[in-house]
Amino acid sequence: MHGKPTTSPPSASGSHSRRPGQIPTWMAFWFGGRSGLRAVAALCLPVVASALLLAARGPATVDPEVQQDIEDILGQTGWRSSTWGVLAVSLDYGDTLVAVNAEEPLIPASNVKLLTTAAALHYLGPEFRYRTYLLAEGAQVGGVLRGDLTFYGTGDPALSWRFAESRTAVVEALADSVLAAGIRRIDGDVVGDASYFQPPGQHPSWDPRDLDDWFAAPAAALSFNENVVTLRVVPGEAGARPTVHTLPAGAEVPIRIEASTVAGRASRPVIMSRTDGAGPIVISGEIRSGARDRWDLLSVADPALFAAGALRQALIERGIMVSGRARAVVDPAESILTGGTSWPDSAGRAPRPLAAHYSPPLIDLLAVTNKTSHNLYAELILRTLGRHVVGDGSFEGGAEAVERFMIEQAGVEPGSVELVDGSGLSRDNRVSASAFVRALSHMAASDLWEPLWETLPQAGGRELRRMNRSPAEDNLRAKTGTLTSVSALSGQLRTVEGERVLFSILQNGVPSPRSAKYIEDRLSVRLATFRRSGSGGAVELRGTRPGDSDDP
Repeated sequence: MHGKPTTSPPSASGSHSRRPGQIPTWMAFWFGGRSGLRAVAALCLPVVASALLLAARGPATVDPEVQQDIEDILGQTGWRSSTWGVLAVSLDYGDTLVAVNAEEPLIPASNVKLLTTAAALHYLGPEFRYRTYLLAEGAQVGGVLRGDLTFYGTGDPALSWRFAESRTAVVEALADSVLAAGIRRIDGDVVGDASYFQPPGQHPSWDPRDLDDWFAAPAAALSFNENVVTLRVVPGEAGARPTVHTLPAGAEVPIRIEASTVAGRASRPVIMSRTDGAGPIVISGEIRSGARDRWDLLSVADPALFAAGALRQALIERGIMVSGRARAVVDPAESILTGGTSWPDSAGRAPRPLAAHYSPPLIDLLAVTNKTSHNLYAELILRTLGRHVVGDGSFEGGAEAVERFMIEQAGVEPGSVELVDGSGLSRDNRVSASAFVRALSHMAASDLWEPLWETLPQAGGRELRRMNRSPAEDNLRAKTGTLTSVSALSGQLRTVEGERVLFSILQNGVPSPRSAKYIEDRLSVRLATFRRSGSGGAVELRGTRPGDSDDP
C-alpha cells in the first residue's frame, strides 16, 4: 500500500487494506455479523498483544538501515551530555524497527499524561462523569435556610469556561437551583468542600518558580475556573494606589497592593506574585498614571475558597441574602459528606441535596488533557484514579494506581515506571521508552485504543503544529513533553506503506527543547518513510525548522 498514509484511526474493521494480524471483514458473515466479529477479535487481540510485548522487551528484528539512520541523526547533534531512549515497534508485524537505550528510565515530562489517560480509560471508562453537588445543611423554614450551603466537589476539572458559556456559568446555574428551591436567605456560610481528595495540591518536587503560573495550578476536589484568576491593575492618580479587579469578579483571593501610581516613567514594573504559591497575591512596583492596564493570570492558593466565593457572589447577584462568609473545608472530619457515615451525624447535621452538576464524558476531558497538555486536568484525573482504584485521592494514591495499570495490564517490569504526579511537571518521574510502547501496545489490543488515539494531537495543522508538509503530516498522533533540558514524543504513525508503528522518543540533557523537537521530527519522519520493500530514503522536513515548534 503506497501513497499518503490515512488519517483514520487504526481498527480491525476499518476501511484500510487488511494487514497481518487483522481479521478480514468477510469473516463477519461466518461469525454472526459484527458482534460475532468482535468476539473473534477478542480471542485474537491477546495474541497480538503478547507478540508486541515480546518485541518491546528487546529488538527481535531490528531493521539495520533505519536503525543506522536513527543513530546517525542522534549522533549528528553533537550533544555529548544528552541521553536518548528510542523504541519503534510495528503494530502490524510485531517486530522492532528501532531500539536505542529503550529500557533506561528517563524523565518523560508531559508524556506521563499518556499513561495517566490510558489508565483512566481502563479503570473509569470513556463515559465516566464527575458529579459536583450543592447541599443544604440545616432546616429550611419558609425562604430561609438555617445552616450552611455546601459546594461539594469530586474532582471535576471542567467547572470552567472550557465547557460552558462563561467563566461563571456553572455557579450561576447552581445559584438558580437555590432560587428554584424557594431559598431567599441563607443564615450560614457558603462552604467549598474539597475533602474528597487529600492535599497538597501542588507536588513538593515541582519547581517553586512555577507555582504562581496557570500551568501549575493546585489540584483540588473542588476546582473552579481551572483554579486561576485574572488580575487587572488599573492606574490611579499620581501618588495613589492602583485599583485591582479580578476575573471572575468578586473572587475570594487575598490580594495585597503595594504598588503605586507615578506621574512620570515607572522605575519598577508592576509584578504580581506570591511566595512559593502560598499566601496573598502581592502587587508591587510602579505604574504611570494614564498608562495601559496591566493584566496577569495566576493560580489560586485555595481552590475550594475560590469556588465558594464565586458561588456566594452568584447567589447575591440573584438577590439571595447570605449572612455568612465563603470558607473552605479540606479535612474529611470537617466535611458534611466525606466524613459522615450516617445522617444525621453526631452534631445533628444532615445534608439535603439541592442540585447536582455532571461533567462532560471522561473522553472529552482526556482530549483536553492530551491535546492541550493540560496539567490540572491530568492531576485531577490522577487523584480520581487514586480514589477509585486504591482508595487514596492523593499524589501517592494516583501514582500507585497508574503504576498498577502499567504492571498488571501493560506488563512492564516493577521499577521501570516510577511516578510521583500525573502531569509530568515533576523531574522525579522516570519512565523508559519501552514502557511507553508497552502501554500503547496494550491499549492497541483493546477496545479503548480508538478513544485514546483520538485524544492525541496530530502532526501538522493546529494541533501539533509540527512536521508540516512531511510524510508525518495528518498521520502521526503523539503526546508531547517539555521541561528544561527534557523533550519527549510518544505515539503512533503510519509508514508510507500504511504500516502502523508505535514509537517513543525520550531526550534528557538536551541544550534546547526546540532543537530537541527538531530531532524528534526528523526521527518521526524517518520512521514514516520506512518501507519493507526498500530504503526509506533521505529524511526531509520541508517547512519545518527548529524554531517552528510551539510545543506544549
